[in-house]
Amino acid sequence: MTSEAVVPRGNMRAFLIAVAILTPLVALPQMMQTSAGAAILHAHGYCYLWNASLLTLHISADALIALSYLSISITLGWFVYSLRRALPFHWMFLAFGTFILACGATHAVEIWTVWTPVFWLAANVKIVTAIASLATALTLPTLLPRVRETIEDARVSEERRRQLAAAHAALRERQHTVEQFIQALPTAVLVLDRGGTPYYANRLATAMLGGEVMTRSLDALSGLLFVTGTNQPYPDQRMPLRIALTGRTAAADDIELRAGGSPMAIEVLAAPILDDDGRVVQAVAVFHDITDRKRLEHEFAQAQKMQAVGLLAGGIAHDFNNLLTVVYGYLDWLHADLAAESPLQEPVTEIRQAADRASGLTRHLLAFSRKQILQVQPLDLDDILAGMAPMLTRLLPENIQAEWHFHSEGRLVSGDRSQLEQIVLNLVINARDALPRGGRLVVETMLTTLDADYVRSHIGSRQGEHVVLSVTDNGIGMDPATRARIFEPFFTTKGGKGTGLGLSTVYGIVKQFGGNVWVYSEVGRGTTFKVYLPVTTEVPAVERVQPPPRGAGSERILLVEDDAAIRQLCAGVLRGRGYVVDEANDGERAVTMARAAGVRIDLVLTDVVLPGINGHQVAEAIVAVQPAAKVLFMSGYTENAIVHTGVLDPMVAFLPKPFTPTALVERVRLVLDGPPQKFTA
Repeated sequence: MTSEAVVPRGNMRAFLIAVAILTPLVALPQMMQTSAGAAILHAHGYCYLWNASLLTLHISADALIALSYLSISITLGWFVYSLRRALPFHWMFLAFGTFILACGATHAVEIWTVWTPVFWLAANVKIVTAIASLATALTLPTLLPRVRETIEDARVSEERRRQLAAAHAALRERQHTVEQFIQALPTAVLVLDRGGTPYYANRLATAMLGGEVMTRSLDALSGLLFVTGTNQPYPDQRMPLRIALTGRTAAADDIELRAGGSPMAIEVLAAPILDDDGRVVQAVAVFHDITDRKRLEHEFAQAQKMQAVGLLAGGIAHDFNNLLTVVYGYLDWLHADLAAESPLQEPVTEIRQAADRASGLTRHLLAFSRKQILQVQPLDLDDILAGMAPMLTRLLPENIQAEWHFHSEGRLVSGDRSQLEQIVLNLVINARDALPRGGRLVVETMLTTLDADYVRSHIGSRQGEHVVLSVTDNGIGMDPATRARIFEPFFTTKGGKGTGLGLSTVYGIVKQFGGNVWVYSEVGRGTTFKVYLPVTTEVPAVERVQPPPRGAGSERILLVEDDAAIRQLCAGVLRGRGYVVDEANDGERAVTMARAAGVRIDLVLTDVVLPGINGHQVAEAIVAVQPAAKVLFMSGYTENAIVHTGVLDPMVAFLPKPFTPTALVERVRLVLDGPPQKFTA
């Protein structure tokens, strides 16, 4: 009970004081008038010297003293009564109140005796007062030490109370800090009690799980969780929150949250909260939004798959090109030996056309695997598109409306013109096939800058300025499953009408140029392909016109080829044109032959991919001992042995497989007649 409750109110005190003062003043004139003729005053007359003023003064003083003592006694009585259970030594206060009351009674009787001579009563009252005074005087010295201790204890208690209040304030401040910390966490935090009812959720948990999360049961929360990428509810036996309520820590990252908005891939980590006896009292779980991480993981896995398929495709194309080189060589010989009217001319022509189609197939595979050789130069994509627009428009049926918009602002990109044309052609044909009933096709270029945020969220992209080639149609569109496979070689949605290499070729070429290709599609609404090509600051070189090469010659050529059929074919063709040809089936033998005394080599014709040391190493070793020797590489793909990321060094001569005997002779003559090479490692 507070101190305000044990002390008489202010108006009570004011009333008592007023009564004490005003009562004598009001009653005194009447008393004095009555007393003037009263014989009973004769007993006090001698004491008061028969002075009415003196009598009035004594009566007034006694009245004030009596009323004050009465007020003090009442106040003490009320105080003791209010704190009767908590007040120590309350009997002492009662005794003191009795003493004060007796003193007041003495003064009251003194007034009474002015009119009525009750002196025995006055004497008895004084005796009681004396006894109360004596008892108070005797007990007070013995009680004062205990009272002092009580006061000291009260002071200490007050100090402890202040310390406790300060501790409580510090605890509240710490709790507030912890609450702010948990609320500011970039992850959702949810606490459940032992029965699975939500006990606490921070702001992010409320936003992620819904505003009514605190009213949901664990079963209701479970209804929001599904296995990632499916419509299958997440199994209870694998749910981290349920496992945590059994006393074990658990985690899962294959959960998809569907709380009303877009599906969100989440990672959940849950742990039990135990009491001192090791019993589960609560469980705490944190929810991480890993949608972006899952998307990047999917893109990375897709990129790895594409790389693996590319390695396989490149290897197949390499071996196939070797076979085609032999086919082309002997077809040319056979065609030359046949008479014009020979019935074998038509079959030979059909074989040649089949070989051409096979050669085109290997080019697609090499483009996808990024193993083809590119003649890279700075190019204006707007100029390329402007030149292709009339031809591409003729490829489209009349019910397709084509639009062309060029906004690259004169920026140049590094690329091979024929390959860039192949990208545009493949994308336009793909859009045409997605518009079986006609529609709208938009081809446009634009300039954009990819910032760090974009690069972080798109694997393989580069920061900086890019020219964007965009091809958009409003056709049939693609579902997510189809969209995930469109860049795989031989994957097609056109049945037997397509090879499945068009978009995979686009993917490989763009990657080889250091760019990226992204696709956005919705079923029934259309598709947009965007090709991002880095802007280059290089200046286009002035093309020099080369004189037509002569065919025959007498120089010495060192032919290095591990495939016996190709080696035999090339050696026969070159010897037939007058050249001296030395053959080596591997790199070590070729280097040994070049180091032999008295042998001067004019040209090293070597395959790039060889058992043991590769063609680049062979050329380096031979040029080191015969600096005047020139080098001509040939290969179906390079594996970066003579190129950098698929781009041919301007100082390197190269003959891509498959090639015809005519192309071989012309390229050999061109290298021999050309300027000295600066071949370096």
